[in-house]
Formats: sequence, structure tokens, C-alpha cells
Amino acid sequence: MYYFLPSWYGRNQDWGEPDLSRHELLFDDTVNQMRLFHEADEDIQLILLNYMPHLRNRMHDQVLDQVAYWSLFDELQGFSQTESNPLSIDDLSWPQHIQFVPTPFTMLAYLDGEQYAAVNYTSEGWIHDVIYYRGNHWSKRLIFDDRGYLSSSYHYDDHGQVLKQVFFNCSGQAVLIHDHRTGQVSHENKIYDSMTSLVQDRLSTYLDHNLREEDVLVLANNPQHDRILAEGPSHYKLVYSLYTSRPFQPLLPLVNSAELLMVDTEEKKDLLHKQYPQAAGKTLNLTPFDTRLRLGMSQRVKELIVFFQVDGVSDQVIEDFLTLVTPKIKKDQRIKVLFAGFHLSYDRELALRDYLQTYEAKFHSLDKGVKDFEDKMPDEEESLVFTVSQLETDKDLIQTFKSVRLVVDLSEEADLYTQIAAISAGIPQINRKASPYVDHQKNGLIAKNPDQVSQAINYYLQGLKHWNEALVYAVEKINRYHSQEIIDEWKRYLGESASDKSLTNRNS
Repeated sequence: MYYFLPSWYGRNQDWGEPDLSRHELLFDDTVNQMRLFHEADEDIQLILLNYMPHLRNRMHDQVLDQVAYWSLFDELQGFSQTESNPLSIDDLSWPQHIQFVPTPFTMLAYLDGEQYAAVNYTSEGWIHDVIYYRGNHWSKRLIFDDRGYLSSSYHYDDHGQVLKQVFFNCSGQAVLIHDHRTGQVSHENKIYDSMTSLVQDRLSTYLDHNLREEDVLVLANNPQHDRILAEGPSHYKLVYSLYTSRPFQPLLPLVNSAELLMVDTEEKKDLLHKQYPQAAGKTLNLTPFDTRLRLGMSQRVKELIVFFQVDGVSDQVIEDFLTLVTPKIKKDQRIKVLFAGFHLSYDRELALRDYLQTYEAKFHSLDKGVKDFEDKMPDEEESLVFTVSQLETDKDLIQTFKSVRLVVDLSEEADLYTQIAAISAGIPQINRKASPYVDHQKNGLIAKNPDQVSQAINYYLQGLKHWNEALVYAVEKINRYHSQEIIDEWKRYLGESASDKSLTNRNS
């Protein structure tokens, strides 16, 4: 059995409910590792230490709702039901003359002209919590589980400062109280100095009773739980996942006890070996993402669309790119550039659109004897040479790549998911640094300065010879990063045999 312990603690780094976006979970190593093992029919289970009353909705979003899990807070509260059961505002108790005023994600409740409460909804439309007011301050906040339970309540003083959080069982009885003034936690007539002490006690009991020597615990590094797991003896195999999205703070006892150390970049691997030479020989640099053959159709599209990754690059890099690509577009009007990213803020998107208008004007004659400004703009958005797109999900990127001819990512650390998606679509890539996913003059080019970037663009956009070579090589590379190949790589490091399924694929 493979057990996965994630790093889902949000920005507050406590055991409370994390404020994790869909995007954060989409690119989370634990989410993607669980997906790989689940789709390969491996026995897996999630171990959740922190409070997540809407866990089932989050798992459903990531197509992991069929994965078994053990939730520490579910055990403390006696929750066993796993099916979600959404509440409506009519399921809650309200004073007789209450008045409701709707807003996009909140229903405001007024009583005798004063704000009485606010009902907050999740992005899926589920009731998450209800805040009650005493004057201008919060007096109480009820947290509801996605299964329809009243899960916990916060209580506040006259100044709006939290006093305590009370957790309930499925019958509405208080079973756990966290005093925020002292930090103490009481549960079943036992007092703990802190919530961390309670978590450590319960986790140790669970691991002792459920994990065997042949089991594997895949631990996403995080100081919140690393020290807890390093303090006790382990009787299972440990995989320590050190992922780029988190601070690189590996704990020495876990580095020593781990049978496999997972990293996702060569830089992380080199840094790990420099700090801990004993890690050499048991470190694997391997993406948690799975490649799937989704070859694009760009060779059938008239335009030569260049996808420029804006995440992680400065405005100067964008300006340098525009300077070198503009003459190419004037020579070949089929070339279009899409500036896109997952972390493109609203303000930067607006600024980039405004900046691109200057370059756009070079390709559209504005002197046509018209008086109305709108008549001077391109008739259709499709005629624009430069476009900007904010990517929300992996599906957005996959859909975009159907018509993209070339990917350009000039950030110091190329976006890992973009690289994997480009391999899956058979699209060549131009990067600033070498990586395990782009081989120079195979499925892409490494360009360290603007002149090399210019040459690389010509290499792939002038004719189909080099583009076709990259496509063929990408298909071969897909076999290296397919889910079963990734899992078998894990197993080789853990001293386990490769799956029969993988051996069949190699022999066929």
C-alpha cells in the first residue's frame, strides 16, 4: 500500500483549514502522484492531518474522489460518512423577520435594518460558513462540512478576536475544543498543550496500527509535519518528496531514513547532494506529471502560433523577444504570438495588453480615411498578431496546444507542467536552461541569449523538417514519462519489482 501525506497547510502553516486554490492543487506533487498510482490500479490512501471540511469537493475537482483517505479530524469528530450532501440556506435556522440580500459569493442577512449574518459559499455553490455579527465585529462563525454536518464553530470576544474553536460530532455535540488564548486543546477529557501535540499523538497511533514494513509513506516535505515524523521510529518505507513549489528545507533525519528522495529539477538534485552527500544514489529527478499522447493539429493550421510563457519572465525579457520576433512576423505574416501563463495577474495582463498595442499597430494600417476610432482597429480578434491569455486549468493549456506550433519559455526555471504538456502534444520547445524534458536539437533548443532565441525560432518555423523531427522524438519521450514508467522507476529505487503491465508494454 502507498500512503500519501500532502503539504496542504496554506499560508498560515497551522492545522486549520487551508486556503488552497484549484491551481495550487492542480500542480501539487501529492495530487499528481496519487493520480498516477490510482490510474495504474495501485493500492493508495491519503493521510490528511489538517482540518479540511470540504475535502471531498477538493478531491472531486482533481478527479480523485474514489481515492481512500484517513482524515485525523474525521476520526476525532467521529465522521464516517463519505458522501457529500449540500446544505441550502433554508436548512439553517433564522429569526422570523430576517431579510436576505444576495451578492456573487455571499448572502447577506439583515434583521431590523442591521447586518445579522453573512452566508459564504464556495466557488461550487456550497455553503461553507456563516458569520454572525455583534455590532461591527464577528461574534460567531459556523463552519459546515461538505457532507452537510455542522463541523465547527469559532467564538469571538467583543473586539472580534477569536477565543476558541469548537469541533462537533455528527450529532452536534462538542468533542474537541481549541482554546486560542492558551493554545491548549481538550479532547475526551485529555488536555494537550497544543494542536500539534494532539496531531502527533494521533498520527503516531495511526501509523503504528496501520502501516507495515512493506508499505510506503510518500511524504511531501513541509516543516509543519516533517519534525513530527522525524522524531519517531519508522517501520515502513519512506519516500521524501522535495518539490519546487515549496521552500527547500529538507530535514536531515528524514533524508537519512528515506529510501527514495524525489525532486523535480536538476537544480534541486544538485542542491540536495551538495547539502547531504549521503543522498546520492537514492535521489530521483522525475516529474509527478503524466504524459499522454495528445498530438496537436498545428501543421493543419494556417497560422504559425508561438506560445510564449509569461510566468517567471521579466518585462525586459518580453521586450527583447518582441524586438527579435517582429521582423520575422513582417517577413512571414502567418506567425502569431500568444502570451500566456497560469500566474498572470489581472494588472499585469492589462499592462501587457496595452504594451502590445504598440507592436500590433506595426501590422495594421491605421490610415484608412476613417474617423471613428473603432474602425481603425482590426475587424476580428483572430486578425491580431499578439494575444494574451490567462490560463486557469490544465485543460486550458491542453486545448491551447492543439493549434500551437512552438513553445518559448525563457524563465530561469521552465514551467514543468508546460514542458510535459508540450511533450504530450509533440510541440518543440525553446528554453533558457537544459532540463530532463527538453533535449537540445531533439524536441527543442536551449537558447541562452536573444540571438540564439532568434535562430531557434527560425529553426522550427522555417519548414517542417526540424518540427517533424521534434514530433517524432517527443513521441519517444512520452514512453519515458508515461504513468507506468514513472511508477516502475519508483519501484526500482524501492527495491520492488516492475509491474507486469509495464513488462508487457516493453515486450510488445
